[in-house]
Amino acid sequence: MVDEKTVMQLRLPRNQVRSFEEVVTTISNYRKDCPAVIDLFDRTIDGPHDDITPVDVLSLHALEAFGGRVHPMTPLTSLWLERDNITDSVCPVTKRDIDEITDEEVDSEVPKVAHALRVIDGIKGFGSTSSAKLLHRLRPNVGAIWDSHVQQWYERKKPRRPSWVDWLRTVYSQVRQDDNRRCLLAVRESLDVCLPLLRIWDIVLWQSKPPQRALV
Repeated sequence: MVDEKTVMQLRLPRNQVRSFEEVVTTISNYRKDCPAVIDLFDRTIDGPHDDITPVDVLSLHALEAFGGRVHPMTPLTSLWLERDNITDSVCPVTKRDIDEITDEEVDSEVPKVAHALRVIDGIKGFGSTSSAKLLHRLRPNVGAIWDSHVQQWYERKKPRRPSWVDWLRTVYSQVRQDDNRRCLLAVRESLDVCLPLLRIWDIVLWQSKPPQRALV
């Protein structure tokens, strides 16, 4: 009997396809290359939660949320001082996994997630990337990670700010697509660290080079 996993595929943007084994290898290589990221950022996420903890704040530096454009303590201090406002914007967002909610629930959640991202983006020193990474900590179940490399998979030109609503709808539809969902769930089961489906998706995109041709 053929192992179902051997025929599983993950369809990425731009009609790129990765086999189940390729995805597992990609995640394994990422763990080898960036062990501190997994340990300090991913392993310290205590599931979906509302209140911002000191670990949430400090772990952003492990994922290089601010790059070299600003001294990290400036936005981290602002975040800590404004954490109650962030909590208020995040509370309405579902704590259920992206693969468990219905299409109707997705439609109602996208504006809530986008609103939370815009509120976080309003913190001094924060931008699109750092906002997405913080929301992923608070809502790893629905918080997709955006950065300049992921952007290359979705946009022809880098916008000043992503259109959160449009981008979230696109990512959610891709991750929730039946074959992709089955592949991502199987990959997660094969790992010795429990990663959200959206984090697996993010790592695969981040570790892969998008094709240099017209978007489709």
